[in-house]
Amino acid sequence: MFEYWKGFYLSLWEEYELTELFEKVFREGGWIAFNEEAIKFNEEIWAKDGNQIPWSQAFHYINVGKYDKAVDYLELAYENNNRDSNLPYLSGKSQFDKLKGNQRYLELLMKMNLPVD
Repeated sequence: MFEYWKGFYLSLWEEYELTELFEKVFREGGWIAFNEEAIKFNEEIWAKDGNQIPWSQAFHYINVGKYDKAVDYLELAYENNNRDSNLPYLSGKSQFDKLKGNQRYLELLMKMNLPVD
């Protein structure tokens, strides 16, 4: 999964000189450590630069077990005029199954007319 993220965001990582840092964190601390570092960087740097991707941040929060924070970012993606092309697929992505017990997540799916089961 790390290689997927690396391939998908490599140009952004390179722009901020993060590739070596993220690789080191992943090698030494694993998947959770990488997600924690990505969350930190997203909130401290990319948010200020306008490069933060709410969908991506939600995924990182799910990976570290912070489901309410994940829903915060999914709601943000929705509130940003639904410009995130991933939103229509939200209820069908298995990565988000852990949120199915979260009332706010279910309400978000209903707002988007997506299946809640």
